[in-house]
Amino acid sequence: MDIESLGRFGAIALLLLLSFPLHEAAHATVAWRLGDGVARTMGRVSLDPRRHLDPLGAALLALSAISNGWLIGWAKPTPVVVQNLRGGRLGWAAVALSGPVSNLLLALVSGLLYRATLSPQSSELLGWLLAYFCYYNVTLLFLNLLPVPPFDGRAVLSALIGFVSPRLAELIERASSSRFAFPVVIVVIFFSPLGALLSDLNLGLANLLLGPG
Repeated sequence: MDIESLGRFGAIALLLLLSFPLHEAAHATVAWRLGDGVARTMGRVSLDPRRHLDPLGAALLALSAISNGWLIGWAKPTPVVVQNLRGGRLGWAAVALSGPVSNLLLALVSGLLYRATLSPQSSELLGWLLAYFCYYNVTLLFLNLLPVPPFDGRAVLSALIGFVSPRLAELIERASSSRFAFPVVIVVIFFSPLGALLSDLNLGLANLLLGPG
């Protein structure tokens, strides 16, 4: 196995051990702070990966890393009772956005570390690990901002639509709970121009954060 592949697999391990737990813990923490303690009572205000990882989602993530293609994987959804949140749908949007924000922060940190350690004397393995970790967190950021079920962006869309049509916002939330929502959206991404657009966005922001090199 070459150095780049080792770095990629190391970044996937960090996603499972850090990015996924932080993403879901951010949801749980913001929900708790806004008045909904359901996730907290289930132990989700925690960075312990065992609290958040879904076995199937983790396995598919590992397989997608081996194929070096699109990331396909997920953690356990964080339960949120919107009716308990202060601010109603706006509170729900804040809870949803906290997850992608955590991925953005991890991408920023890994980009800064990459720039700080990039030198002829630095470890090539560390460079690949940080570069892939930055790119993967950017990927999770943009995926989760998609305003369609089951991604976090649908809560923002629901909040905006709720001011005009509460009924339509409710239908969006019901659609996001369907077990078929995730595979349908993934198929659409793979077989539409949206996939190419997301790839361009991922590479653009990751290259900006990592800088020249």
